[in-house]
Amino acid sequence: MATRKITRKNITDLVKSGAAIDFTYSQNKPKRSDLKLIGVSLGSVGMNAALFLNEKTGRMYAITSRCSLLFEYV
Repeated sequence: MATRKITRKNITDLVKSGAAIDFTYSQNKPKRSDLKLIGVSLGSVGMNAALFLNEKTGRMYAITSRCSLLFEYV
């Protein structure tokens, strides 16, 4: 699956529906090596959210705001 553009609203909707887990400010962060980037939200000043897939478990994870964690994982 290639990385694609996605809106931040779509990413937050996935979190609200329970399809993705938001770990933006969580103490329990998944290992970076377990995650594959599947979508990035781009705004006027650069990245502002990202969507990941853990291929081992099939769960989706999200970073929903512009923070240092976003740049560590992407």
